[in-house]
Amino acid sequence: MKHVQRVKLAGHALYRVLYLLILAGLILAIPEHSLHAQSSSEKKLDPATEAAYRRLTAAIDPAALDRHVRALSAIPSRVAGYPGSRQAAEYVEQQFRKAGLTNVTTEQFEVTVPVSDGLRIKDSMLLVDMLTRGDASPLVRHILSRLTPETLQKLNDCVQPLREFQQADEVFQRENAKYLKELEAHPTTPGTLPLIKPNSLLTADQAHQKAQAALREKLAVLEPPLIDELNWLCHNGPLYTPERFIGVTLSSDARQMLAKSPTGGEQLALNRQLLADAFPGAIAILATWMDIDGTRYRLYPLWPNQVQTSKLPSPEKGGLQAPLIDVGPGKLANFNGKTVDGSIVMVDFNSAQEWLNAPRLGAKAVLFVEPESTQRGEAEGKFISIPLAIPRFWIAREDADAIRSRFQLASDGNYLVPKVRLISEVFWQKRPARNVVGWVEGTDPKFKDQVIVIESYYDSMSVVPDLAPGAESACGVATQLELARLYAGEKPRRSIMFLSTGAHHLALKGIRAYMEQHFSEHEVPPVKTRFVMWLGNQATPVGKGLVTIILGLIALSVLRGIGRARLFGKIAGGVAGVALIFCIVGFWTLSPQEEQPRKRWYVFTGLDLSSKTPRVGMFYKGMYYDYRQDIQRKFADFARVQRENAEQIVKTALGGDPKELFADGVNPISGKDWRNFIPGKVALDHEPVTMAGAMGVGFVTTDDARPYVDTPFDTPDKVSIYNLSRQARLLAALYYDMVNDNNDPESQEELALPVTDPSTFSRMTLTGGFAKLVGRVVEFDPRRSFIPDKEIPGGLAVVENNNKTYMGVRGPMVEQVDDKGAFEFAGVAPLTAYGYNRPTHLAAYHINAETGDIDYAPDLGVSGARDYPLEQYITTGYKEATIVAFKCT
Repeated sequence: MKHVQRVKLAGHALYRVLYLLILAGLILAIPEHSLHAQSSSEKKLDPATEAAYRRLTAAIDPAALDRHVRALSAIPSRVAGYPGSRQAAEYVEQQFRKAGLTNVTTEQFEVTVPVSDGLRIKDSMLLVDMLTRGDASPLVRHILSRLTPETLQKLNDCVQPLREFQQADEVFQRENAKYLKELEAHPTTPGTLPLIKPNSLLTADQAHQKAQAALREKLAVLEPPLIDELNWLCHNGPLYTPERFIGVTLSSDARQMLAKSPTGGEQLALNRQLLADAFPGAIAILATWMDIDGTRYRLYPLWPNQVQTSKLPSPEKGGLQAPLIDVGPGKLANFNGKTVDGSIVMVDFNSAQEWLNAPRLGAKAVLFVEPESTQRGEAEGKFISIPLAIPRFWIAREDADAIRSRFQLASDGNYLVPKVRLISEVFWQKRPARNVVGWVEGTDPKFKDQVIVIESYYDSMSVVPDLAPGAESACGVATQLELARLYAGEKPRRSIMFLSTGAHHLALKGIRAYMEQHFSEHEVPPVKTRFVMWLGNQATPVGKGLVTIILGLIALSVLRGIGRARLFGKIAGGVAGVALIFCIVGFWTLSPQEEQPRKRWYVFTGLDLSSKTPRVGMFYKGMYYDYRQDIQRKFADFARVQRENAEQIVKTALGGDPKELFADGVNPISGKDWRNFIPGKVALDHEPVTMAGAMGVGFVTTDDARPYVDTPFDTPDKVSIYNLSRQARLLAALYYDMVNDNNDPESQEELALPVTDPSTFSRMTLTGGFAKLVGRVVEFDPRRSFIPDKEIPGGLAVVENNNKTYMGVRGPMVEQVDDKGAFEFAGVAPLTAYGYNRPTHLAAYHINAETGDIDYAPDLGVSGARDYPLEQYITTGYKEATIVAFKCT
């Protein structure tokens, strides 16, 4: 018995030793830098850093900032997908190259946006046929020569499917004509069966449908870039030459404009009319105007009520014809004595919420008269968050005065109102948008693969999207361009990536699209891949020895169990034992550093600057996603370092009180919460980056309500270049520390940048994620299926938001579905981003192209929202959902 007890005690001791060995192996597996404390004392300012602070702050050129703001805001509208957006992207790309950045590229993505100006494709099949015929006219050859190689390739990709469809359609029409002829010869009488369709017709029908589906798929890819190219062509000089338009029958409007030798806006209108004349039935001109006794006045549609645009019945149907009344401030007393029901009401833009009295009393449309000035609050009150059909338009003040002079005062004191006609063509369309990227390569071999991202946006927004100068919105990109110029001449240790996004104001679509396109480059590797990489990095004999001991003990346990097992167990155990032996042998052959060196984001910084105050703050949160606050500790040390650096920069190079120029929006200094620095709700581009798991922060101008943002009055004369240059100078020096400070815990140099690991993206983590939501918009048709599966092509899928706007950033995500009803939303917040069961609300609509009315809306019935909920809980990184809509007109 004593012998047995000694054996058991020895066995227990052996197990204790094994446990210690395993623990030692685990400790050795932990990266050494993670064992270091990341606290650091205030950095000592050396002479070289002090000189750099003075050099960089002095190098910021206020005149250059002003030039960039004026150049961008001179574009009438930079709303993503509009021609001005492309013009702005080309300006940014040109400035990146001029500054000396390397690897400058422009990446396209698609946005769904309401469009009311320019050209639209009425019949893409007809247009492709006209552009690809063998006997190309001089105009067609000119257009093809101006298309980008990518668009030209997409056009060529449509040629073969088009020819196949035309052949299939010819066969189908011939077979169908035969069948109809047979029906006429053998009419169906009561009590008899109709003539059965022959196999030849059924076969032709199937081939016809298949060819049509293949063609539609190619056309859906072609349409957004092609209409973008045609609109861009209209913006780039005169299109007309007599030789180019041989054989084209010009409309009377085109001939009248040609006779006037047009320039500027008139030249643009002429180019559009010329293309519409050259491709009749395939291209149409979007226009919004009001006619009174033959005099036309230009109108500008307002931003949609969620998805409901200000589209009116088509011009072919006469548009909207109704009497016009003027109610000034729009108070109820102003409606006295006027027939409101069925009328068009002209009201002052600065009417707060009083304008809603007009639709409440039965008005068909509302015209807002341009004021002397206005503010963001007034603009935000002119569209609502539900899809209510109230056509709303902006009219120039001088036009409104001219119209008011036409009202005649009758003898009884009432006004005699003219009858007017409104035409408004507004469509949700997929249009290309662009992100521009440029690089400054790092010079230190140790740090050059660590990337500091400096991001901003160049697009604009307005409640009147055709009038969106966006001067305040250009402050961030103007500063970015100055930083690019400065750092292209520096020699930073780390690499700098300059990213200028093009759809910030459409629910942060620009940065979300960039992240989705490059997600795999920053994604957390699968567990299996990380384990293999960890094994391969056990380069020391001790590390490999420990892992070998553990695997060997497991193998011995398996082999010992074989002796006590039956035949089946012995076979299974033998296979497992041999596999483990091969694992041990293979493990020793693994080579370290299997992952190839590549550039990785370490810090993402988004510039969201304005000019009403000189102070910039650093924030880890925004209000678009408003994700959980317990991730604050991840950013606390980094924010502390930036605050300390800012204090030194101000004392050394700028002068004044550091608290007046920099705010820590991460650490609650003096108990002040981050929200208290921003007087309003703001959406920031770093939010989806941070939510995905990266180190993302935003540099935001504090204490600025941005009163002119989202209005047509956001013009350069209201921008304080002095305040903007104060922010730019501080940021120029802050980035010097960020791109040069040491972050290697193993170095003898001070750990001045407390970010030691690269940023990674995840679809879903314990505290956030960058989820993808995909699905289809369908209709339930009981004659077709027991489940809803009938697609609604051209519909609109919506991820709703608690707020309709965030200082110009639209809250709802809107995507136009394809011909199969499919949609995709990248960058949806998973449940873990909030820490509680917060649902994502979905909706789907379809707008009638002729009337502008919503003809499909969310189905809340038994076969709709009950079985296919509109409230989706994003519990995985990849979520599928079906949205059921019903025909409501």
